[in-house]
Amino acid sequence: DHTELRSRNVVKHWFFIGMKRHAQHDMKGAMNAFIQAMVEDPDDPDPLLPMGTINLRSGSVEKAKACFVESYCREPRNPEALLGLAQCAIAEKRLDDALGLVSEALLHWPNSLKALHILYGLHVARNDWEMTRLALEQMHSYVNCPTSVIFLQAAVAERIGDCDEVIRLYDEIV
Repeated sequence: DHTELRSRNVVKHWFFIGMKRHAQHDMKGAMNAFIQAMVEDPDDPDPLLPMGTINLRSGSVEKAKACFVESYCREPRNPEALLGLAQCAIAEKRLDDALGLVSEALLHWPNSLKALHILYGLHVARNDWEMTRLALEQMHSYVNCPTSVIFLQAAVAERIGDCDEVIRLYDEIV
């Protein structure tokens, strides 16, 4: 139907305006565009994730959670929604809950550098250096230019006193 196609184009128009405003660091303009996209089509889940991210970055954790939960309800097992909820849990200092959410996201999206980066940060925050090391090894296997990951791996190895591993890692770079 031609009307439905036009309506869908209007929604995408507002969505892409929101993404453009977000890239320009105009969070108010981005949020207004995403809200307009939701007005045009309340069932469209696409604006929910960036709306959640904007709310989280502005410190509105409850609003962010509402967006991520709604996104997850509309698209169960959506790894981006799970990671958004994990970041909300981190903001609320609920590290064990965040760890569970990231782990679930990785079940559905095992190559996600974003998920692995969050996992790495969680293990550092929990002072779990062995798990930090494992998360970095997993990141290393997915990165084309792993030098920055190798530096992080070396820092963790040094932190736990594994000097042989530090030397082996730096040998990979030179």
